[in-house]
Amino acid sequence: MDRQRFRLSPQARSAVVLGAGWVMGVALVFAIAFAVAPFEASASVVWAGVALGALVHATLAALLVRWGFELGLWRVVTPWRRVVAVAVVAVAGLASLGVHELDGRILAELTGGQASAYRWGVALGLVLGAGFEAGYLIRWVWRVDAGGPATPGRWDALVPLTGGIGVGVLAAALFFAGGAVWRNERLDRFEAEIPVIEGIDGVYFAFGDSYSAGEGLPPFDRWTAKVAADGSNRCHRSSRGYPRLLRFAEPQPPQVFTACSGAVIADLHRGHTQPGADAETFVAPQADGEVHPEAGLVTVTIGGNDMQFAEMVTFCIIHSHCMQDTFGHGITGGGRFIRYPEPQPLGSWITETMDRVSRAHRVLFRRLRAEYPRARIVVIGYPYLFPGGSAGSVPNDCVSVLRRVGEDEREAVRAHTDRFNDLIHRRAVSAGLEFLSPVELWDGHEPCGDAGQFTNSVKPIGGDGSFHPSRSGQQALAQLVSCYLVSHPEPPAGGPVPGSPEAPVECPS
Repeated sequence: MDRQRFRLSPQARSAVVLGAGWVMGVALVFAIAFAVAPFEASASVVWAGVALGALVHATLAALLVRWGFELGLWRVVTPWRRVVAVAVVAVAGLASLGVHELDGRILAELTGGQASAYRWGVALGLVLGAGFEAGYLIRWVWRVDAGGPATPGRWDALVPLTGGIGVGVLAAALFFAGGAVWRNERLDRFEAEIPVIEGIDGVYFAFGDSYSAGEGLPPFDRWTAKVAADGSNRCHRSSRGYPRLLRFAEPQPPQVFTACSGAVIADLHRGHTQPGADAETFVAPQADGEVHPEAGLVTVTIGGNDMQFAEMVTFCIIHSHCMQDTFGHGITGGGRFIRYPEPQPLGSWITETMDRVSRAHRVLFRRLRAEYPRARIVVIGYPYLFPGGSAGSVPNDCVSVLRRVGEDEREAVRAHTDRFNDLIHRRAVSAGLEFLSPVELWDGHEPCGDAGQFTNSVKPIGGDGSFHPSRSGQQALAQLVSCYLVSHPEPPAGGPVPGSPEAPVECPS
């Protein structure tokens, strides 16, 4: 007697394929997030994206063709069947090309051949997917013309497989994004005790970049939330920025708060045009170039954007050995920025660029000293962008960042930060300004630091504020500046750098 073979129903087969795709999607995201070999390298990540993107686009084409079946296209008159088949495939191709353009925007951070490889790979997937369904449709047309059944047949495995991968990718992405939001909210609860500053006789001028403006901490001042045709800019001046948190003894000094997110050294004395999505606006210089004997205090953070901090962080997250990989493609000098060196290994690029930024600091600091002759001018350095030590093993967004940027790379970035702060300190002191380091205060509070971060890691909801001081970080900066001014009623004469591990700033009780 013949044994009856066990067969899965078409629905069960689709469910199995869907589940397998889900596992594949989750595994792919976790492998990329935690830099599991071979996904620690940028090229491997890009080609994994090529394969996934191609599969998604192929499925989109398949779905559109299949929807044409479901809409009853097989009922049209025979002479038009081939025309309708070609039209359906064309619509599928155009729709997929539209999504393909969105991929190009998502991949704007990738440069050169990598972005090109992704776009060509996805385009190839689109062609193959549309071609597969076009062939299926043409064979179906021939079958119907020959008197065969007019039903479209069962679904192929491509759609449930890609659907499963898509669900898996989405689930893993939501896990990381949700964990990051929860962790940021839980850790961003530092309440600083900010002492009252006495002895400031005159106007307070707050200059600088996003670290002073309060990037990522809305609500922003009117006219600074976005670029618009009415003259609004995107300086993102926040009431939570440390200049707004400082407390002064009565009578309160007037404040001129012109710090601007994205500012470079040249922006302190030169205006520039800032482009937006559908308009552009002129951003006035932060300092007017006049002599201000009425000024009593000036604070400034500047130079990080000249050093391309944001580009370097992105580069090190993408490239597993970023200090040895070539950096600088697409970064042009001149204009508002310093003239950058030619592309070269990131470690040497940073060193050469740092020297050029330091020369620009020297010119700026001497000019500020001349324009604000009576004021105490405090230049604030930059905290570390990454913590040291091992990445840990708990699966969350921080472990992902710290595994993608290896311990050696993070230590190298920290060493470069030390040198940058040292150069700023020397230029400031030689020009008669004061320098304040946040390094000691920030120890353990870096992005993903084990003491609770003062600087955000990657913010999954809205990119603004990633690797910038959080609400707690701005409060810590306000405390640092206040405690320094209270404990040093006169500028220190030599000695270790205030705020460094050798000379931590004591906050009076």
